Amino acid sequence: MRLIAGLGNPGTDYALTRHNVGWDVIDCVVDRLQAGEPSTKFGGACWGPLNVGDERVVFLKPYTYMNNSGIAVGEVARFYKIEPRDILVVVDDINLPLGRMRIRSKGSAGGITG
Repeated sequence: MRLIAGLGNPGTDYALTRHNVGWDVIDCVVDRLQAGEPSTKFGGACWGPLNVGDERVVFLKPYTYMNNSGIAVGEVARFYKIEPRDILVVVDDINLPLGRMRIRSKGSAGGITG
């Protein structure tokens, strides 16, 4: 099983900003999958597990500020017994040009303390 967590911050100050790109990605994917209404069991919007190809995937938008998002991600991972290597976190990175994407398995938290 896999977990895809899109990070963002609550509130109108962050709506439609680059900082909430993780939430935007999750919204696009679950809309495309026609995933329906999320559960709020884990302190955020949570869809799944859903069948995506040959994988079972849980999608999560923690409703906490970014630095506390690890709480919800950890709860989901423990509940579904998802290993860290099977978690993808989608977050903005000010060091990348707008519209660029980077996928990596190691690196710093880039200032995110959650």
